[in-house]
Amino acid sequence: PASVPPISELGPDALLEPMSADEFADSLSKKKIAIKALLLDQ
Repeated sequence: PASVPPISELGPDALLEPMSADEFADSLSKKKIAIKALLLDQ
């Protein structure tokens, strides 16, 4: 599926390219939204 264009354009695969805790915290700190809404918006 990673080579299929509609799927491959979605973004990085969380299982193949895991984000560090610092990167995750940094990306969350740039958002101006409630944490519950942010985590539920997938």
